[in-house]
Amino acid sequence: MFIDLEVGYDKKIRDIGIASDQEHIHTSSLKEASTFLEKHSATYIIGHNIINFDKEFLLQSSLNSLLQDKIFVDTLPVSLLLFNEKTFHSLPKNYKDEDNFLNDPLKDALLCKKLFFDAVAKFQTLPQLQRNILYTLLKEHELFRGFFSCYQRYSRV
Repeated sequence: MFIDLEVGYDKKIRDIGIASDQEHIHTSSLKEASTFLEKHSATYIIGHNIINFDKEFLLQSSLNSLLQDKIFVDTLPVSLLLFNEKTFHSLPKNYKDEDNFLNDPLKDALLCKKLFFDAVAKFQTLPQLQRNILYTLLKEHELFRGFFSCYQRYSRV
Protein backbone atom coordinates (compact mmCIF):
# COMPACT_ATOMS: atom_id res chain seq x y z
CA MET A 1 0.00 0.00 0.00
CA PHE A 2 1.50 3.32 -1.09
CA ILE A 3 0.60 6.39 0.97
CA ASP A 4 1.31 10.10 0.94
CA LEU A 5 -0.04 12.84 3.21
CA GLU A 6 -0.45 16.56 3.19
CA VAL A 7 -0.27 17.91 6.72
CA GLY A 8 -1.45 21.38 7.75
CA TYR A 9 0.38 23.89 9.92
CA ASP A 10 -1.75 22.62 12.78
CA LYS A 11 -0.11 19.17 12.37
CA LYS A 12 -3.37 17.55 11.22
CA ILE A 13 -3.69 15.40 8.13
CA ARG A 14 -5.44 17.55 5.52
CA ASP A 15 -5.25 15.29 2.48
CA ILE A 16 -4.26 11.68 1.90
CA GLY A 17 -3.51 9.63 -1.19
CA ILE A 18 -3.44 5.83 -1.03
CA ALA A 19 -2.73 3.43 -3.87
CA SER A 20 -3.10 -0.34 -3.71
CA ASP A 21 -2.29 -2.71 -6.54
CA GLN A 22 -5.63 -2.16 -8.28
CA GLU A 23 -7.34 0.87 -6.74
CA HIS A 24 -6.53 4.24 -5.27
CA ILE A 25 -8.16 7.01 -3.28
CA HIS A 26 -7.56 10.73 -2.83
CA THR A 27 -9.47 12.12 0.12
CA SER A 28 -9.46 14.60 2.96
CA SER A 29 -11.55 12.21 5.07
CA LEU A 30 -9.71 9.92 7.48
CA LYS A 31 -12.89 7.84 7.67
CA GLU A 32 -12.77 7.22 3.90
CA ALA A 33 -9.05 6.45 4.16
CA SER A 34 -9.78 4.02 7.00
CA THR A 35 -12.46 2.24 4.94
CA PHE A 36 -10.03 1.96 2.02
CA LEU A 37 -7.26 0.56 4.24
CA GLU A 38 -9.65 -1.98 5.79
CA LYS A 39 -10.80 -3.10 2.34
CA HIS A 40 -7.25 -3.40 0.98
CA SER A 41 -5.36 -5.12 3.73
CA ALA A 42 -1.59 -4.90 3.25
CA THR A 43 1.51 -5.95 5.15
CA TYR A 44 3.58 -3.01 3.92
CA ILE A 45 2.91 0.72 4.06
CA ILE A 46 5.23 2.39 1.56
CA GLY A 47 5.93 6.10 1.28
CA HIS A 48 8.62 8.63 0.41
CA ASN A 49 10.11 9.93 3.67
CA ILE A 50 7.36 8.04 5.49
CA ILE A 51 9.50 7.04 8.48
CA ASN A 52 10.75 10.52 9.35
CA PHE A 53 7.55 12.38 8.45
CA ASP A 54 4.25 10.69 7.54
CA LYS A 55 4.45 7.81 10.03
CA GLU A 56 4.23 10.13 13.03
CA PHE A 57 1.03 11.75 11.75
CA LEU A 58 -0.50 8.44 10.67
CA LEU A 59 0.09 6.88 14.10
CA GLN A 60 -1.35 9.94 15.87
CA SER A 61 -4.50 9.81 13.75
CA SER A 62 -7.60 7.65 13.81
CA LEU A 63 -5.78 5.36 11.35
CA ASN A 64 -3.43 4.23 14.13
CA SER A 65 -5.22 0.97 14.96
CA LEU A 66 -5.10 -0.11 11.30
CA LEU A 67 -1.36 0.50 11.04
CA GLN A 68 -0.01 -1.00 14.27
CA ASP A 69 1.06 -4.32 12.76
CA LYS A 70 2.23 -2.89 9.42
CA ILE A 71 5.80 -2.71 8.18
CA PHE A 72 6.80 0.74 6.94
CA VAL A 73 8.96 1.01 3.82
CA ASP A 74 10.64 4.34 3.09
CA THR A 75 11.68 4.98 -0.50
CA LEU A 76 13.75 8.10 0.33
CA PRO A 77 16.72 6.34 1.98
CA VAL A 78 16.43 3.47 -0.50
CA SER A 79 16.64 6.01 -3.34
CA LEU A 80 19.72 7.58 -1.75
CA LEU A 81 21.33 4.15 -1.47
CA LEU A 82 20.52 2.74 -4.88
CA PHE A 83 20.42 5.86 -7.05
CA ASN A 84 23.42 7.59 -5.49
CA GLU A 85 24.43 9.07 -8.84
CA LYS A 86 21.46 11.42 -8.49
CA THR A 87 21.91 14.66 -6.59
CA PHE A 88 18.19 15.19 -5.97
CA HIS A 89 16.03 12.55 -4.28
CA SER A 90 12.63 14.15 -3.90
CA LEU A 91 9.79 12.74 -5.98
CA PRO A 92 9.75 14.18 -9.52
CA LYS A 93 6.48 16.12 -9.32
CA ASN A 94 6.09 16.91 -13.00
CA TYR A 95 2.40 17.60 -12.44
CA LYS A 96 3.30 20.89 -10.72
CA ASP A 97 3.92 24.14 -12.58
CA GLU A 98 3.73 27.88 -11.90
CA ASP A 99 -0.08 27.80 -12.09
CA ASN A 100 -0.52 24.55 -10.16
CA PHE A 101 1.97 24.44 -7.29
CA LEU A 102 -0.03 22.40 -4.79
CA ASN A 103 1.05 18.89 -3.84
CA ASP A 104 -1.24 16.04 -4.81
CA PRO A 105 -0.83 13.16 -2.34
CA LEU A 106 -2.37 10.59 -4.67
CA LYS A 107 -0.05 11.53 -7.52
CA ASP A 108 2.83 11.43 -5.03
CA ALA A 109 1.76 7.97 -3.78
CA LEU A 110 1.72 6.75 -7.39
CA LEU A 111 5.16 8.31 -8.00
CA CYS A 112 6.37 6.54 -4.87
CA LYS A 113 5.01 3.26 -6.23
CA LYS A 114 7.01 3.71 -9.42
CA LEU A 115 10.14 4.64 -7.45
CA PHE A 116 9.74 1.56 -5.23
CA PHE A 117 9.59 -0.82 -8.19
CA ASP A 118 12.48 1.02 -9.87
CA ALA A 119 14.49 0.52 -6.65
CA VAL A 120 13.66 -3.19 -6.56
CA ALA A 121 14.74 -3.52 -10.20
CA LYS A 122 17.96 -1.58 -9.50
CA PHE A 123 18.74 -3.74 -6.45
CA GLN A 124 18.27 -6.87 -8.56
CA THR A 125 20.88 -5.62 -11.07
CA LEU A 126 23.57 -5.35 -8.40
CA PRO A 127 26.10 -8.17 -8.17
CA GLN A 128 25.04 -10.87 -5.69
CA LEU A 129 27.94 -10.07 -3.36
CA GLN A 130 26.97 -6.40 -3.22
CA ARG A 131 23.31 -7.29 -2.54
CA ASN A 132 24.42 -9.62 0.26
CA ILE A 133 26.64 -6.94 1.82
CA LEU A 134 23.94 -4.26 1.70
CA TYR A 135 21.35 -6.67 3.08
CA THR A 136 23.61 -7.83 5.92
CA LEU A 137 24.62 -4.30 6.91
CA LEU A 138 21.21 -2.61 6.60
CA LYS A 139 18.48 -5.22 7.20
CA GLU A 140 17.98 -4.16 10.83
CA HIS A 141 18.33 -0.39 10.32
CA GLU A 142 15.00 1.38 10.76
CA LEU A 143 15.25 3.20 7.43
CA PHE A 144 15.95 0.02 5.43
CA ARG A 145 14.32 -2.79 7.44
CA GLY A 146 11.01 -2.47 5.63
CA PHE A 147 12.55 -2.46 2.16
CA PHE A 148 14.61 -5.58 2.82
CA SER A 149 11.69 -7.33 4.49
CA CYS A 150 9.49 -6.63 1.48
CA TYR A 151 12.24 -7.53 -0.98
CA GLN A 152 13.04 -10.77 0.86
CA ARG A 153 9.38 -11.72 1.00
CA TYR A 154 8.82 -11.37 -2.74
CA SER A 155 12.22 -12.32 -4.16
CA ARG A 156 15.57 -13.72 -3.16
CA VAL A 157 18.37 -11.58 -1.73
